[in-house]
Amino acid sequence: MDRRLLVLVVSLVVGGMSRADAADFAKSGGNWDEERGIELISATDSPLVPLEETGSTNPIQQVGAVYDPSIGTTQIDHRGGCCPGAPCDWLRPCSGIFAEYQNVWLRPQISEPESGGSTTNYFSGQRVIFGHINSCGDIWRIRYFNYAATTSRSDSVFNLEYADFEHARRFSLGRIHGELSAGLRWAEWNERGDYSYTETLGPVIGGEIRGPSVFNWTTFATARQSIQFGDLRSENRQLGSFAVSEMQLGAIRNVNLFGHPAFVKGFLEAQYWSGPQNDDSQ
Repeated sequence: MDRRLLVLVVSLVVGGMSRADAADFAKSGGNWDEERGIELISATDSPLVPLEETGSTNPIQQVGAVYDPSIGTTQIDHRGGCCPGAPCDWLRPCSGIFAEYQNVWLRPQISEPESGGSTTNYFSGQRVIFGHINSCGDIWRIRYFNYAATTSRSDSVFNLEYADFEHARRFSLGRIHGELSAGLRWAEWNERGDYSYTETLGPVIGGEIRGPSVFNWTTFATARQSIQFGDLRSENRQLGSFAVSEMQLGAIRNVNLFGHPAFVKGFLEAQYWSGPQNDDSQ
C-alpha cells in the first residue's frame, strides 16, 4: 500500500481586517471584548436630553426638559445590523471583510520506502483565504491552496491544488470557543509518470477549537476532510475518487498593523492524500 503524507515544519501566517476598531479583532484572534469597542454615553451627554431647563413656560418645552437620571440610558456602539446592542466578542464580531496569506513548507513522504519516492526536502506551498464575516458570526470564504514537489524518483513530480467555497459559523460552550464549516471543494492531484485526478468536486467539512492563551498567544486546532470525485487519468480515463485530510496545531496573536487590526500565527500542519489506483491505494 503506497500512501503519501505531507508534513509541515513551520508556517508563518499574516492576516488583516478591513476595519480599524479594536473590537474587530474578534474576527480573527479570539474573544476580544475591549472597552474601546463599546461606547458608553450617559444620559447627561446625550443630545436627545436637554441639560438644563430653558425657562420657557411652553408645556412642550417643559416636558422635554424633564428626565429621570435613574433610568438606564447607556448606549452601546455595535457596528453591523445583525446583532445591534451587543458588544463585539467571539460570537458577535463586528462585520467586515478579511484576508489571510499562509506560506507553508511541506515534505512529501511515502509509506513504502522501496518505491523510491521518499525525500528529505521541504517544498513551499501557498494558501490564500478571503472572505466576509457578519456580526452574528456567519462567515463566507474562499480558500485556495497550491503545492508542487519532487521526490527522489526523477519522474515523480506532482502538484496538489484545491479551492474551497465554504460557510462557517462560530459557537461557544462555556470557555470553549470554536467554529464549524462546510462547503464544496474543487481539487486536482497531478503526478507525472503515474496518474492524475483532474477537475474533481466533493464536499468538505471542517472545525476549529480555540484553546487557552499564553503570553497573548491563543492556541488553536483545526481539521478538515474532503472526498473528491472526478476524472482519473492513468492508462485509461475513468471516474475516480480520493480523500484529503488536513490538521493544524498552532497559536495566533492579534496585532495592530498601521492602525488596522491584524494577526499572525504559526502552526504545524499535516496533509494526507489517498486514492485507489490499480486495485491499490496511493
